[in-house]
Amino acid sequence: MAYPVAPERLEAWYAVKWTFRWRGELFKCTRATTATYSGDYLDSDEHFAKEHLKRRVIGYRGVFPRDEVTELEQHRKDLLQPRHALVRRLAEVDHFRPRTYAVHRGRTYPAADEADASGLIALTTGDDRPEDLIADPRDPSGERFLAAPEQLDAWYLTHWTFRWKGGPFDAVGTVDGRIKGVYTGGSWGFADSFQLDPETGPDGVHTQYTVQAGLKGVTDLEQHRTVLMAVAGAPLDLQTGARVSHPHHAIVSAGVPRP
Repeated sequence: MAYPVAPERLEAWYAVKWTFRWRGELFKCTRATTATYSGDYLDSDEHFAKEHLKRRVIGYRGVFPRDEVTELEQHRKDLLQPRHALVRRLAEVDHFRPRTYAVHRGRTYPAADEADASGLIALTTGDDRPEDLIADPRDPSGERFLAAPEQLDAWYLTHWTFRWKGGPFDAVGTVDGRIKGVYTGGSWGFADSFQLDPETGPDGVHTQYTVQAGLKGVTDLEQHRTVLMAVAGAPLDLQTGARVSHPHHAIVSAGVPRP
């Protein structure tokens, strides 16, 4: 009986195959009995294969006495580490989702993208407990604190844009290792030609068109930062780190290499 187990609970997960040589040629073992080894031919000597082996639909195979087989070797393919690498990659590309951050005393925290009715901004601080901030009474986890605008060094929104098949998109996250984006161009013909997926927009009324694209097919991937407020009288210039002399919304774009 087989039992399903989550990969993160496994100490190891691997596939095993055996190879051997017969008359110096390499084979992948497909069956073993008390008297013989069977194998698929892995080398490229067509004359040898036609003379000694049986033709398959693709390639050649043979059955050989055990005492004629040499260099029997086991090979293990790690299946767990590639999955861990994929999980790390997905965690890395998850920043393609639009996010809001606030900087308090030099530390950056996830933050709400709007102030509440009292004009306070909610910061998710995790294990940090900033003494000068107010614990959010609406958060039972105790990981969220409220900050007045003047207590922050910066407050900004990050989002990503990219092009796919030449069309412009706003990134909204990842799905199964593929970047998902909302088409921001004005061509219905583009959406129709490339069979973009129609979805109901955030307003619940209008239709938006989306794509899930492999990262290799994406170009012009850029991160944008939008300052959400004038902090302590002037917003922070995210390129220079200096405060600008007049309040405004600033957008900073930075091209990044594809992961």
